[in-house]
Amino acid sequence: MKFTELAANLDKMEATRSRNELVRILSDVYRASAADELEPLTYLIQGRLAPFFEPVEIGLGQMLLITAIAMAYGAPKEEVIKLNRQAGDLGLTAQRLAPASHRESPSVVEVHQRLSQIAAAQFLHVYKPRGWINCGQAGPLGWTIPAAIGVKTADPDTSVVAISGDYDFQFLIEELAVGAQFKLPYIHVVVNNSYLGLIRQAQRGFDMDYHVQLSFENINAPGLGEYGVDHVAVAEGLGCKAIRVRKQEEIDPAIEQADKWMAQYKVPVVIEIMLERVTNISMGTEIDNITEFEELAQNREDAPSAVGLLD
Repeated sequence: MKFTELAANLDKMEATRSRNELVRILSDVYRASAADELEPLTYLIQGRLAPFFEPVEIGLGQMLLITAIAMAYGAPKEEVIKLNRQAGDLGLTAQRLAPASHRESPSVVEVHQRLSQIAAAQFLHVYKPRGWINCGQAGPLGWTIPAAIGVKTADPDTSVVAISGDYDFQFLIEELAVGAQFKLPYIHVVVNNSYLGLIRQAQRGFDMDYHVQLSFENINAPGLGEYGVDHVAVAEGLGCKAIRVRKQEEIDPAIEQADKWMAQYKVPVVIEIMLERVTNISMGTEIDNITEFEELAQNREDAPSAVGLLD
């Protein structure tokens, strides 16, 4: 299915107030779709790129899109802004500027793939090829540990750092033993709030908090309070080293200690960073809830790998 077909049906859905008509339109869309289109189609209909439990959002500002359109079609940014004011729609503005050869509609699958790539890479500073490895689509829970071990196996001389939320980490935590078994040292940062944060935030609008917490009082680790699983003890039990961090100023010393342990023992090292349990961050329905802790980049020297955002 071409994306223009999906867009036309979404327009029809927006124009009707009949629930039966909405169901009929959706049924026609699904019947007209190929099997490999069904998953991305369902997400796009919901205005998403991934399931609700995955923190994947677009969150692109208007000026960034205007800059991209101007760059794509060789038009001055001022012209794009002027056309957008006239059209009242950036999509129509891009259509007017695009050569006819560029106007063929991509498929639903292609649109979903491109949007996912944009969402995953907005805030990354990557300085060389293969400097950032992700799953390429909505990040599946449990992907990170096997991926980090795979990267270290493929390139043993490269320093590897993985980052997970606590639930992603728990999904395939047993694979840490593979890293210990085959002497594959890397740093795994686990940010732990003992919650499925994206789902909890989304549920707040419905006055509910339904089965998204991972907390409990661990009788074998009273010092953890209500944070449940003792990731340090589990990692050590799997033959790795681990350290827990509770304050921001402890992060740098923890990384230094991790480097020493990796050099000495040749095993994965887990750095668990304990977060406030209930903290609303920039994702899901609150993608605009951004708190800057550092000064923003002002010139190319501040962000050499993201200069497109500054033009």
